[in-house]
Amino acid sequence: MNFADEITNRITMKDIFDLYNFKPNRAGFITCPFHSEKTASLKMFANGTKFKCFGCGEWGSVIDFVMKIDGLSFKGAVIKINDAFNLGLPLKNNLTYREKVEAKKQVKKRELIREIQNGYVESKSNLYDCLEDCYEFVEGIINKSEPWSDLFAKAVYVKAMIINEIESINLKGGI
Repeated sequence: MNFADEITNRITMKDIFDLYNFKPNRAGFITCPFHSEKTASLKMFANGTKFKCFGCGEWGSVIDFVMKIDGLSFKGAVIKINDAFNLGLPLKNNLTYREKVEAKKQVKKRELIREIQNGYVESKSNLYDCLEDCYEFVEGIINKSEPWSDLFAKAVYVKAMIINEIESINLKGGI
């Protein structure tokens, strides 16, 4: 058995996702680290040894995932997996300096993307809360105003704008 077979028999995509702090949902999907997206499109298959992104088309094994995410060669990915999971495979060569530098760059890039995505979700949630408060305020004005008054007409108009804004930025049910 070669090293690749040994790794794919012993390490699952769940193990790799845990290594990179990805938390798959119940269906086995994560937000794809290979392209920018808002919804999870990278699927870990039931047998646990393969992945496929339905957004950008990336796919492969646990080794392919590590190669792509860290920008490593096949050998570099095998070495990294061997070291990360203490597999004890008798590999002779360590990562080259260039591979180590590239791996660190990829880790920093991934962390930055995750921070941006988390900030986006938090901003979206804060905006939704603000719009919800505005909606309740305007609803109160509508309930207290006479239907033929100028204030009532303006409040109805503002309520429609708030609803339109919520729908246009796709916040309904999205938080």
